[in-house]
Amino acid sequence: MKRLSVTIALLVFFILPLASAYRAGAQGDRLFPNDPVVIELRAGRPIELVYDSPGDDVITVYARSLELPEELDTILEVFAPSGRRIAENDDHGTDRMDLEQGDSLIVNLELADPGEYVILIDTFSGVSGGTIEVLLISERDQPETPTPEAPSDDDDLSDGFANGSVQRGETFTINIDAEAGERLTITVRGLDDFDPRVALINSKGRVEAENDDHSTGRGDLAQFDSLIEDFQISVGGTFVVQVDGYNGMAGEFTIELTRAAGGEEPGELPIDDPLVETFEESVNDNDTFQHTLNAQAGDVYTITVRSQSEGFDPTLALYSDDEILIAYNDDHGNPDVDLPRFDSQIERVIIQEDGRYFIEVAGYQSVGGSFELAIERIAQNVPTGQPEETVYVGEIGSTNEVFEQTFDAEAGDWVSVSVRGLTGEFDPYIMLIAPDGTVLAVNEDHNTRSFSLGFIDALIPNFPIFEDGEYTVEVSTTGSVTGTFAITIGTLR
Repeated sequence: MKRLSVTIALLVFFILPLASAYRAGAQGDRLFPNDPVVIELRAGRPIELVYDSPGDDVITVYARSLELPEELDTILEVFAPSGRRIAENDDHGTDRMDLEQGDSLIVNLELADPGEYVILIDTFSGVSGGTIEVLLISERDQPETPTPEAPSDDDDLSDGFANGSVQRGETFTINIDAEAGERLTITVRGLDDFDPRVALINSKGRVEAENDDHSTGRGDLAQFDSLIEDFQISVGGTFVVQVDGYNGMAGEFTIELTRAAGGEEPGELPIDDPLVETFEESVNDNDTFQHTLNAQAGDVYTITVRSQSEGFDPTLALYSDDEILIAYNDDHGNPDVDLPRFDSQIERVIIQEDGRYFIEVAGYQSVGGSFELAIERIAQNVPTGQPEETVYVGEIGSTNEVFEQTFDAEAGDWVSVSVRGLTGEFDPYIMLIAPDGTVLAVNEDHNTRSFSLGFIDALIPNFPIFEDGEYTVEVSTTGSVTGTFAITIGTLR
């Protein structure tokens, strides 16, 4: 009899949490629109959050792991007031750069009826735990952003000038096209004491440059006018100029755009025999595709794999003839490269010895698919061997802060820059900047198999230097974590 009582008690202990997790209106923290919630998920214990919808509502909600990539794979479910499950997601499968592959996202879910909806958060297999951020956005709570009217002949930003206005809490946007190397100056003048802020946003949604108060001392600008001055475009495309009011204030303004040609063209890479090859291939589940590459010491290659199948996430590796791993990449991690997020690229790998090498392509988690393999020899007879390295330690105290580290380089050098977080989940974003201010290269996540870097650390490998001078490494954080980090600058000369 005692054994039966213990068995019943255990069944009640395990069943009750599961029942409450799926019951609409059960006890749980409230989830409010546009207000992110950070939760601590214990293994085997899903968490429910309750959203009180007024009905006739459309929501988007995500569950984003704050642990290291691949440590926590979230699952997201939504239950109606009746208790019926109306949406679920495991891996979001989008190109959003703010989400890892294992994060979950439900987009534009219609909630017709008013009542309490349960947002259930768990992990794949239910055996992992950790910290998760949950954010719900409701279209009912979003201010309507006016769509800019088609510009007239005297109100066209592409011709250098436009008028705009915002209501309280609103944002004004207008698109512009810019080519790589162009230098843009964007001036926003507030009218009738309006205090504007301006941002330049690239096609992937990342802020390239922004300003609140110009602080230049220019007599033609009021104290609170905004200015993005002489910003050089590193990758061409369509950009968004975004204007809003300080502290959400309303008002009218003018935007002036001026363009200038970029600086001198970079020097030519040392190469006698350029090579570009592309192959249309495929790989089966649990299999590996292999391509042979005959290369010489001092050759420099960039190798790219572009997925041609929906859901195929390629991995890319380069091996020597004796099966030593030379280079590896899963997701390219470069927000300024025109590649979908999960495509892979080995950038500027320098071959150390003459011989036969093997390029291997496989699918993440052994899932097969078709792809395009591009092999480009971009330089020859460059320096080989181990780079001379210098390590610097930096610190960022706020999410808007940028740390700068300068170093000297000479024409003909090949420079590598890595940034390794020393504080918790610090997620660096790095830029390599030329003496004239040109952004040469950027990286967010290296996604290599480097044992000296964490999953979310950043790396710019083997960048060619064409001009003597003082170069700058800029470091910022892509997340909410601030702290210290180590910058390693390696030079091959």
